[in-house]
Amino acid sequence: MSQTNGKVLRVRLTKTPQLITAKSLAIPEGGTQGERNELWSAPDVRTGLRSRYLSNVLEGQTTVQVDMAPYGRVLKRGHVIGHGNNSYLVDEIMYTGTTAIAIITPPARRTIAVGDVCEFEPWFLGTMLSGSDFRTTYDAENVGMIQLGKITLSEAIIDG
Repeated sequence: MSQTNGKVLRVRLTKTPQLITAKSLAIPEGGTQGERNELWSAPDVRTGLRSRYLSNVLEGQTTVQVDMAPYGRVLKRGHVIGHGNNSYLVDEIMYTGTTAIAIITPPARRTIAVGDVCEFEPWFLGTMLSGSDFRTTYDAENVGMIQLGKITLSEAIIDG
């Protein structure tokens, strides 16, 4: 742990209300979903929740289109989505049929192509800013007990 500060870590974002999860896709009461009360069928969640981007997005742009046909209108403002090793907060969202049109922040870190995977359990690249806070977990003052330390990450921008 002596070399924690400045190292780039790849972290999967999980178990937060800001993600679309299998639990958030639970069958609605009555077993129906949507405006026309069509029968709901569960998507395959064994391989991770993901969809596809439906439009090209250039680096620096903030509007993305995501195919939500397999899931319904579950992508909401405040959710986090991903592309590759980058995560984006959905700042605003509207729907046209099963297409989600979202304004994301930060702006796209690299070009997104039509058909690229949109991760609903995205990855985050960051550097640890508080290595000393994390190392307190192992200090002798804890008398052999483990105490969870605080980890603060800052986004890492990597070319490639």
